[in-house]
Formats: sequence, structure tokens, C-alpha cells
Amino acid sequence: MKTYRYVITCDTQMLTPAIHEQGGTIVQETTKTLHVYQTPLQIIEENCWRQGYATYKGRIDAARNMLNYQKRVPVVINGKDTACFPTHSPERHECAWVFASHISMLTEEPLSKKLATAVTWNGTRMPLNISLHTAEKQFNRTNNLLRFMQTSHAAN
Repeated sequence: MKTYRYVITCDTQMLTPAIHEQGGTIVQETTKTLHVYQTPLQIIEENCWRQGYATYKGRIDAARNMLNYQKRVPVVINGKDTACFPTHSPERHECAWVFASHISMLTEEPLSKKLATAVTWNGTRMPLNISLHTAEKQFNRTNNLLRFMQTSHAAN
């Protein structure tokens, strides 16, 4: 079943661009997989606004300002605990978005030592089209951003 819009929840694990001619996004949740007409970036942009009344660009600019990240900047969706990182430049078609809170481990793809796989807490293996080094860097950046946001909220 294909839906027109998607609301990011605590069950969202990954948004992957659909490869077939209809496009859209394959959404991996903890218990199911969905196909959505929106692109991954459209889902991220809409949910930034829907879940915190801030634009995607505003959230990216804030993260850049707080942590001095310039490329492949992670995004906090709801302003506190739901964050994801892009696997590539968000403007590239192959860019997937990975939700860090679901990752228990990052490993190298068994058949291709060059690519990473994200293993979730429920055992789902999600291949990432990036190196293990890049995946670990993105995962750490996302967790740094979340920690920064949580400490700045606690200080206020």
C-alpha cells in the first residue's frame, strides 16, 4: 500500500528513496515497511514544520551554528529526541535518512567490506550505501547534536 504523506514517529527507523519509476520513499518502521509518494527530503521538511514549527533550513542552520558541521548535517525533527542523519547530500537522489535512536550497531556489509549496515535494536539490518567510517561519523554527529539540544533545553 502506498500513502501520500508520512508522519515521523518514534517507530521510524529509515527513509530510503524508492528506486522504481513511481519514486517516493520506502519507510522502514520497527514493525512494518511503507511506501510513500513523498521523497525522503519532503518527508523531513514537512515533519520539521509539523513537529516543532521550524523549517528544515532553520534546523540545519541551527545545527551548523551549534556544532560547526557544514556537510551532511543531522536534523532534530521534534526539537528534543527524534533525530536523523543523511547518508549523502540531501539534494542527491540516493540520500537516505537514518534515525539514530534505533541503531544498536554499525557494521561492514558482509559481501562488500566497503559499505556499512545499520543494525537496529530489534535486529533489522539496514544496508547503507556509505562506508562504515562515514556511517560512524554521521551517527556520532547526530548523537552530539541530540546531547547538545538536551543540555541546552535543560539549561533554560
